[in-house]
Amino acid sequence: MLIEFVLKEYFGGLRIEPRTFIELFVAVPLTIRETRLELIYELKANPRSPLNTQRLRDACAEVTRRRLVKGGKRMRLEVVDVQTGS
Repeated sequence: MLIEFVLKEYFGGLRIEPRTFIELFVAVPLTIRETRLELIYELKANPRSPLNTQRLRDACAEVTRRRLVKGGKRMRLEVVDVQTGS
């Protein structure tokens, strides 16, 4: 149910199997940085899958837009290119 919620809320209702979602988006390399006000999650883009990378970018933008808070800090999610680091 949680995967279905995430697909609906953050991936625009994307219809894929839970296993596919996990393979594409859960095991993405991640760096977490913390500032006084924010938790910054940097997810590494997959250059071999531009469509899914764009889906991930859009989902991250939606999470950030909603200004979600964890542990009193605002969450910011970003997808960074592996080659350039941005």
